[in-house]
Amino acid sequence: MKKWGKTRELGLWGYVFLYGILMYASGFLLTSYVFYTYQGYFFVFYEHLLPSIIFGSLMGICIWFLSERQYKKYVENNRW
Repeated sequence: MKKWGKTRELGLWGYVFLYGILMYASGFLLTSYVFYTYQGYFFVFYEHLLPSIIFGSLMGICIWFLSERQYKKYVENNRW
């Protein structure tokens, strides 16, 4: 929970950009590339870019709200 206390200082949109778009979207794009290449299909980067960004943004937003809810419960239960 201490790590989330520092991570939440980025704010919602900072978190969504850094973790959602840069990390989750990149992972989704890389995974898509590996699966397409493995199956013998030609991978078109631009066709997968927008869905990757949307997926990453949604993941970032969902994880932000879930983590924020857990953090608030933790802080509330550990007050003096």
